[in-house]
Amino acid sequence: MKILKEQLNLVIPANKATPSPPLGPALGQRGINIMKFCKEFNALSNKYNDNTLLNVSINIYIDNEYRIKVRKANIRNIIYNILQHKYRVIDIRYIYDINNYLYQDSINTERMKKKCKSMINYLQTMNVKVV
Repeated sequence: MKILKEQLNLVIPANKATPSPPLGPALGQRGINIMKFCKEFNALSNKYNDNTLLNVSINIYIDNEYRIKVRKANIRNIIYNILQHKYRVIDIRYIYDINNYLYQDSINTERMKKKCKSMINYLQTMNVKVV
């Protein structure tokens, strides 16, 4: 059994891991081979669209081996991505697609409506118009 030295949680855009800052230094100071990590991460994230923000959990063990766990981005990361691209008008179908992507079949229709409404309200507070 391997002994866990550290767990690192990052948000990395899909297919965009590079050894340049901020990722390279964060991994290098922990003894991880940066080029190997970038290749592995990009291979794991190739099923996502480019620049989709992914939550990445990296378990680093005492012998400097590591395990990568890639999870879908959460609502905050997706909204941040929307705002970063300076979209100020969003189609309501896109809101539904985002929530469907995140929750898929794990929630019922009423709960999906609540999730969509919550996201719409949040976007409106950020001056994004939902049409």
